[in-house]
Amino acid sequence: MLEFTQARSLLQAVKDADWVIEAIPEDAIAKQKLFAAVEQVTGPDTLLTSSSSGIPPAEIFARCRRQDRCLVAHPLNPPELIPLVEIVPAERTSAAAVVRAQEYLRALGRMPILLKKAIPGYVVGRITAAVWRQCIDLVLEGVIDVDQLDRAVSLGPALGWAAAGPHLTYHLAAGDGGVTLFLQQLLGTFESWWGQLATWQRLEPEQQRALIQSIERAYKSNIEQLREARDRRLGAILRVLEQARTA
Repeated sequence: MLEFTQARSLLQAVKDADWVIEAIPEDAIAKQKLFAAVEQVTGPDTLLTSSSSGIPPAEIFARCRRQDRCLVAHPLNPPELIPLVEIVPAERTSAAAVVRAQEYLRALGRMPILLKKAIPGYVVGRITAAVWRQCIDLVLEGVIDVDQLDRAVSLGPALGWAAAGPHLTYHLAAGDGGVTLFLQQLLGTFESWWGQLATWQRLEPEQQRALIQSIERAYKSNIEQLREARDRRLGAILRVLEQARTA
């Protein structure tokens, strides 16, 4: 049973904590100020983690004197359902702090993955940014409607990747020849596609309006109904994956 304790201030709340999780909006300066204040009142062994989705940890913890205990632990949305958490150490983060964060998260039923290098957007953010740009481009270019595109992703690569991830998917795709044979047979095709993918860096205001109209036209139910339906499907997928993992 979780216990909640009320405090008169944020700093009082974290004073005796073993682990502090910051989850304020994505503002590097605000995060720096918060951690500088938190560091003043927490014990020397308190683990300080940020839930940032893409700001480099060196920037987030720039004002901390003891950066050996600081790192990013980025949960995915919705965090109450998706178990994956990205662990992104700063350059001065100790190995012991990384191990502690992973142990804390596993004890909560989460599945941490460890990045070997801190980069803007981390791993999940970069993958989703690249895929979403191509999805947006296909819609704006009139290739496919929003609902059909979402179905293509969720019942196509996303479904296969949920079971195996992209690299294992292609390693298995060419049979016993594995990824070596896959590259021999299909790398040229992929390279021709890569040369035609969207490369724009900015979504102009008129493109934003067109995208919003397309999404709102495709999904007319209210946000809460859409969220509940999404969560039911996601929960069902996770249960099946867990059953397969433990079978």
